[in-house]
Amino acid sequence: MRTQTSSQRKAQPENRVQQDDSQAPGETPAHQASSAASAAAVAESVPSGPSRLIIRTRNNDDSILRFDSTNNDFSYSFRMNPSERRFDLRHGPTSILRFNEDGSEIQCGEDVMLRTDALEVQGLWRFSDSQLYYNGVPQWKLVHDELFRVGQLAEGWSLPDSVTQCGAVHMLGGYCATSNENLVKVFDNLPSHTRIKIEANFHFLDSWGGETAFLRVSENEELGTLNYAWTDSYDYVSARNAVNVCGRDIGDGKFNSFISFEMLHSFNQIRVMFGTSLEQKACAASYGISSFRIYVL
Repeated sequence: MRTQTSSQRKAQPENRVQQDDSQAPGETPAHQASSAASAAAVAESVPSGPSRLIIRTRNNDDSILRFDSTNNDFSYSFRMNPSERRFDLRHGPTSILRFNEDGSEIQCGEDVMLRTDALEVQGLWRFSDSQLYYNGVPQWKLVHDELFRVGQLAEGWSLPDSVTQCGAVHMLGGYCATSNENLVKVFDNLPSHTRIKIEANFHFLDSWGGETAFLRVSENEELGTLNYAWTDSYDYVSARNAVNVCGRDIGDGKFNSFISFEMLHSFNQIRVMFGTSLEQKACAASYGISSFRIYVL
């Protein structure tokens, strides 16, 4: 290599770019000799601009800028491969980051590929067009996750101030709060999708006598038309030696019933309604919901 300034008439600087003949891990002596023979490094000093270090190669050999430890047992290097039109950051012989010509693809080690339109991991996981895939299968996307908490309003629900606690569970509704009252909410601005899934926990409290709990949802743009999506029932008489979680001195034999329902759906809104066929007052038999989630696909 040789060092030049912007003017041949000026004295050469004391700090020169020197050729290093030591061998980095993973480089063969033949490759090193070829690179040293073909590379030309020029340091340009522009009086009114920045200083630059330019590495040019002949015969399409790699351009290499290498950093070695004192004992030459620890090495990092930047490499440009003109023939394959890529740029690498390497630790010894191992590529850590590899960029293609326009930066639209970045290879991270052996397992991760970043693209401007997709992310791939180990050939199994892929993220593209706001959709996650595993082994080619699209995965559900969580778009709404609601945990209720005593002292906080359940915004958008028909009874926003009816949040209670039963055992360790904070729920919308609950003991002395909801019996035959419906819990209703409209969810809008849903992202583009073709399927929708709703999950929640339904809590049966105190002296249910075989009545039915239900979830109803809108299937299209007519939010006023609701169809049944889930039902369940409970009779406290059939629950022997049940634990009393909260409320009256009656065992809660079906304290938690998990809801998971999915259907075809492509609209940006959905209306949900939880309710029961109870006729008793809320301090005799009641219900609540918790951990409400919406997924789309």
